[in-house]
Amino acid sequence: MTPSPRSLVWALALAVLAGCGKGEPGLVPTEGRILYRGQPVDAGLVVFTPDGERGNAGPLAWAEIQRDGRFRLKSDERDGAVVGWHRVTVAGSSQRVIVPPHYRDPDRSRLLREVKPGSAGPVDLHLD
Repeated sequence: MTPSPRSLVWALALAVLAGCGKGEPGLVPTEGRILYRGQPVDAGLVVFTPDGERGNAGPLAWAEIQRDGRFRLKSDERDGAVVGWHRVTVAGSSQRVIVPPHYRDPDRSRLLREVKPGSAGPVDLHLD
């Protein structure tokens, strides 16, 4: 007996719904560069925390800042960050470039960035 088109549609819908459970969220490779007053922040830590006020949830993503100011985020030891809006904090520990302490506080940094699905390019941070 050949399945009807209607039963194929239902089977496909059930397969899609089964894949939408509460498993681990997908991560998007996310990298960028951090500059303070035009100079690379050459050491420290950057943290992207999903912004619940904008409907985002999932693990936070973090990276060590490299000598040239570049970073590549990881979440739970996997590369990438969850899609959506994030509150960003930067704790620069550079000898050459001193990042003001308010950038370490998610309530005071006022840094927000959106991680978009797919390859949307670098997420650069220009601090003043």
